[in-house]
Formats: sequence, structure tokens, C-alpha cells
Amino acid sequence: MLRFIGTALILAAQLSVVAGAAPEVEDASFSSDGSSVIVTFVEATNRGGYSTSFACADLLAFDNVASATCQWSDDSTIAVFPGSQGTIVVSDSINFVAGNGIEGKTVQDGQVATSSISIHPPVDSVLPEINLNVPASVSSCSDIAFDLSQSYGSGGRGWLSVSIAAYENGVAHSGIETFLSDNVDSSSLAPLNIDASLLTAGSTYTFLVTLCNFLDACGIAQETSV
Repeated sequence: MLRFIGTALILAAQLSVVAGAAPEVEDASFSSDGSSVIVTFVEATNRGGYSTSFACADLLAFDNVASATCQWSDDSTIAVFPGSQGTIVVSDSINFVAGNGIEGKTVQDGQVATSSISIHPPVDSVLPEINLNVPASVSSCSDIAFDLSQSYGSGGRGWLSVSIAAYENGVAHSGIETFLSDNVDSSSLAPLNIDASLLTAGSTYTFLVTLCNFLDACGIAQETSV
């Protein structure tokens, strides 16, 4: 509008601000290798006042949150790393805590709601890589070194299942299978030796290993020792 005050002409603008909707969460899915959960927003946010890394519990709530680490990958993406003590799985929920401070980056249009979002499986799962190392041959009365420690793809946690089949000359060997079942550590897959007392000189031993992670993605390896 125009107003005259004395001889001065003053232009007065009347502005109105319309509040928009709070930032909307688009998705939460495990990464392809299961090591993180990727939370995405439809629009860019102010990152809740953080630049990159932050204590997960400051903005989010989920099972065993204290053992996890979180960081903003960009203005619309949070990467949650549950870690070795992580327990969240597909279909669990991630909640946004009250007072989280996450708002739109360009328009301060209200905090993201404190509702929850369900975690989805990876779009493309990467199968675990099983590296089984046993000697190609061993001398009579010697142990067989059995090493799975270079395997990867557990999603940063202990393996959900470790299955080992052992064969002597093509026939299942329950003694070796029981020994391996009792002694292979599903968290570390530390190397061990199969005692010579379980072996027969001149026999051929074949090992078939299946490792599955918490996403039920499995890898298989087979090796033979003579």
C-alpha cells in the first residue's frame, strides 16, 4: 500500500508466512552389506543442528541405540551403524525423539514428527564372501589347520549361523563335524586345528561351509585336504 507522511512517500509491504509441513521421512533400509541402516528424507534438512557425526540417541530411538553410531551423509540422509552389539533387524522401527530439531534446510517449517519408520531389507543384498583355508595336503599324524577368519559379510555382527559339513573319502565324518561345531567361534571365526586323532592317514577330507548373516544372506565355500 502507499502512504504519504508529510512530503515523503512510503511503500509498506505486508508479508505473510505460511508454515509448511515438517520434513518427511522417505525410507529406512539396510545397506547392501547389512552394516548400516540408511534413513532418507524427502527434502534437505538442517541436520538437526549437527554437521556429520552425532550420538544416535540425540535424534533417534531404536533397540540398543547406545551401541550404535550415526552420521549425516548429506542434508537428507542419515547413516546408522548398529555395530557388533547391534540387534535391530528388518521390520524393526526407528523413532525420532521429541525435540529432535530436524527441520527443513531452507524453510523452518517445523520439526520432523516423532513417529516411527519401519526398517526395510536391502534393495540389493551382497552375499557373504567365505574364505576357507585348509592345507592342500598334510603329512601323516599331523593336524589340519582350519581357518575361516578372512571371511566377511556378516554385517558387522556375529554370524547368524555357521554350518560345517565334513567328509572323509566322500562319507560324512560326524566326529570332525562335532569338533568344528563345538569349537568354531561364530563371532571371530578364529583359526583352529583339527586334531590328528580325528584323522586317518591316506584319507581325503572335504569341508563344506555355509555362513549366514542376520539378513539371511548366505555364502558357501568348499575345500579339500589330502
